[in-house]
Amino acid sequence: MRSLALLLMAAAVGAADPVSYTKQIQPILLDSCYSCHGPDKQKGGLRLDSPEAIQKGSKNGLVITAGNSEKSPLWKLTTLPKGDDDAMPGKGDSLSTAKQDLLKRWIEEGAKFDGAGGGPVLAAADAGKNAPSLADLGQSNLDVLTAALPTPDAAAIKELIAAGGLVTAVSQKGNALDVDLSHTRESLSDKHLALLSRIATNVVWLDLRATPLTDAQLATVAKCKSLIRLHLDRTPITGSGLPQLKSCPQLEYLNLVSTKVTDASLASLASLTSLKAVYLWQSQATAAGAQTLEKALPTCHVNTGPEFSAIADSVGDGKKKRKK
Repeated sequence: MRSLALLLMAAAVGAADPVSYTKQIQPILLDSCYSCHGPDKQKGGLRLDSPEAIQKGSKNGLVITAGNSEKSPLWKLTTLPKGDDDAMPGKGDSLSTAKQDLLKRWIEEGAKFDGAGGGPVLAAADAGKNAPSLADLGQSNLDVLTAALPTPDAAAIKELIAAGGLVTAVSQKGNALDVDLSHTRESLSDKHLALLSRIATNVVWLDLRATPLTDAQLATVAKCKSLIRLHLDRTPITGSGLPQLKSCPQLEYLNLVSTKVTDASLASLASLTSLKAVYLWQSQATAAGAQTLEKALPTCHVNTGPEFSAIADSVGDGKKKRKK
């Protein structure tokens, strides 16, 4: 188990130390953002006090695009001049250049939530203390959900990392994994998917965005029966493989942005009662299809994108577009 933990640590660190969410980003959010986007107040429907809340985004859509700070309102809005209506934080001092750079680097490096486990957050009283270790954070909801998972195949993890994948432990026991195959040196292939299948039981977060994933290859994704978050955005899938995801009953987040998914293929998601968010903009699905899915899944928000586009326009080229 110790050797596996060291392997996962090496995967997260890589050639140079990445920005740490728990040690560097979470304290910034605690000091500057929780007052407006925390447990007591959620301006714009946005909470920033847990990894799941950050990844869920606001009522207008996602606020971070892993790997692309320019398309991440969470960073872009911190760079607006003090006094701008949309500048973050809205109260108190602006983020220092050093903190802005840390936030940008964290997003560019993939916005990894190291040690957070998707659950507990720092209390205000801890702001002046050293950042906690994963063990210090206590048991999170993710730890509870994945407590029965076996120890993952260390050899498969090592091979997947060597093939260009990113693998990060997101639970205290190290049995729940975040796997990112969106930046592999070689294009996604059956080799990557074969390695993924060897650790499928342990994968709770999976990022396949902008890969040449096919509908047939979703059969491997469906083996990840503990999957909670899935990025399929900017893949060439048509949606014909989506019915296979019925084997992932814990799936809460599904990103289908810029795919060829249609209204007909969306109907197959109606059995996934755990779904809380589906993102569809720039796909072939329509507003009517989204509404049909929301009726089938009353606790799920299906985002077709118009509201988010307004935010993206306001920060995409650095020019302010105000409502009249």
